[in-house]
Amino acid sequence: MLNFCRRILSNAFSSSYNAKMFVLFLGYVIVLFAMLPSSLEIIANYDTTSTDHSLESRWSQYFYLIFLPFIGLTGLYVENFIGILVLFFALILSDRLKIFQHYVLLYLLYLLCAYLSLEYGSLMPGFYSNMLGALDMIAHHNYVLLFALYSKGVVWVFLALAVFDLAFYRAKCIEPPRLVRENLIFALLVYVVVFGIYSYDSKSLVLY
Repeated sequence: MLNFCRRILSNAFSSSYNAKMFVLFLGYVIVLFAMLPSSLEIIANYDTTSTDHSLESRWSQYFYLIFLPFIGLTGLYVENFIGILVLFFALILSDRLKIFQHYVLLYLLYLLCAYLSLEYGSLMPGFYSNMLGALDMIAHHNYVLLFALYSKGVVWVFLALAVFDLAFYRAKCIEPPRLVRENLIFALLVYVVVFGIYSYDSKSLVLY
């Protein structure tokens, strides 16, 4: 069993991509277990009040629990829920489609999806009500602050991924590829621009 775990870890950290996927999977499992107790309580309460106690209905509720981290991620990035899911799947495909390793492209894709999220959100009252801040900025033509709003959350994603890549190669005592350095510079640049906008708007230093 110990040798099996060692083989898994050895394979997981054999490349930056594998290590990233392993950490993502581990994070998904941790979030899933963290969210389970409250979700199971909701299901239990629903079962006591619902008239539909069929086995199929109950099993479908438990099946949907595996998507809890996705639901949480969507809720966290509700103003651009399509964008964050696109980033997630682009990261998974990045090993085979090398173009998705460029954070500049991923960032542009994310911003493009902001419009799609807004359009789709208008059809979904739950999402639409959470986009009122963005809609207010559009109504007042405050596009600079709107840009900062959409970038504020995702800049941490790019920074985390860029630092992870750099740390991986440093830990392996390998010179980081040029793209890794470029991605880190880009992530830092986006951070400076976004929080520079917030600092200018609030007339005080904003770092997060």
